[in-house]
Amino acid sequence: MRRLNATAGWTLLGYGGVGALMSCAGAAHAALFATDFVTGSVPGTWQQDRYPPAVFAPGSTLAGRSDVLDIGVTAADSAVNRPSNYVGAFYNTQGRGLELNLPGYAVVYGSFYIPQAWATSSGPTQNRRADLWAEASPATGSDSCSASGCNFFPIVGFSNADKTSQTTAGGTGRYRVFDGTAGWSELDSIPVKYDDWSDVCIAFTGNSLVSYVNGAPVYTQTNMQHNDVGTLGPTTHISRVIMQVYNFGGDYTDHWSGLGAGQLGSLGVSAGSGQSTPVGSSFSAPLSVLVKDTDGAPLPCVPVTFEVPASNASATLDKITVVTNRAGLASVQAMANTIAGDYAVTASAPGQQAPVSFALKNAAPPPPPPPAPPASPTPVPALDGGGLLLTSAGIAAAMAYLARRRRSIRAEAP
Repeated sequence: MRRLNATAGWTLLGYGGVGALMSCAGAAHAALFATDFVTGSVPGTWQQDRYPPAVFAPGSTLAGRSDVLDIGVTAADSAVNRPSNYVGAFYNTQGRGLELNLPGYAVVYGSFYIPQAWATSSGPTQNRRADLWAEASPATGSDSCSASGCNFFPIVGFSNADKTSQTTAGGTGRYRVFDGTAGWSELDSIPVKYDDWSDVCIAFTGNSLVSYVNGAPVYTQTNMQHNDVGTLGPTTHISRVIMQVYNFGGDYTDHWSGLGAGQLGSLGVSAGSGQSTPVGSSFSAPLSVLVKDTDGAPLPCVPVTFEVPASNASATLDKITVVTNRAGLASVQAMANTIAGDYAVTASAPGQQAPVSFALKNAAPPPPPPPAPPASPTPVPALDGGGLLLTSAGIAAAMAYLARRRRSIRAEAP
């Protein structure tokens, strides 16, 4: 069989689909893939896998994204119309793969668009499927081993075909994953994002394969004992990414965006270090980590674990482990505890020896303000010996009263 272990490759320099391609013999293929999607039969091109899809080419801008890959099938390439040596159901899976060489913690990733019309299917001509595959291999072997027995082919994607009779009946749309040691797992409990992009990843951790949907881990394959482990050794790297579509007998096209792959290279502080806040209050900015691959491009689907001091000045985080998004960022919100002081919150990623740290300070509350001076006493009017108020108004009133009294007395005299 065709050997697919990478002996030569291309490394894409840049991010956002813009950059230059540099030929690198034996190098890892990292960052976003070039969006011209060149097909061919040599390393660095998208090579046929099983049977070539009718469409594999750059697509038009869709839902705000311009780096679109269209991969589609037609009835002309269905089982009844293919050449006699390609009539089996095996060749209903039609796609192209790109050779990689990504050891250590490595990720293949992309986004696919799911129209609302795909929510249900009434039969094979309405069945739809979109798959992102990875190929995980030992240090030697890949497709050169017997019946590909040394490889694992994890898959994450979508289907609305019937779960047990996909070529003859329709079903309800759902995400799904494939584990070569256990078969398909249908992710019915995860709501599908229709008329929108769904982000998916497959990560090789060194001892497992983890599938992600929209930033959340949804399945982990822990059994990594391939058929030829005794002679070829354990799985060591991702050797290929494969974009597949399934031919149910009708015409349709899958739309993908943001396709890429990378090996975990570094993590660093993006924002949030150097903050201070009063004890018991929230820090104003989140603590953000940026994870990059070995080419310096942002790497999604990497779990970042944050840790706070267990005692003294510390903080409470809204999350402990956060998965990096499409921009390679993982962020948490922090709230100071009630103890003043300086301290560090650390963040680490799989396989990274030294964590990064955020310098934070819980500021002591300001001293209470001094007490307000006592209010000035209200003046008390002076009294005469009989207890009368000695005010000018009181004296005048008293004199007027005495004058009236004298007149009254005179008038009453005989």
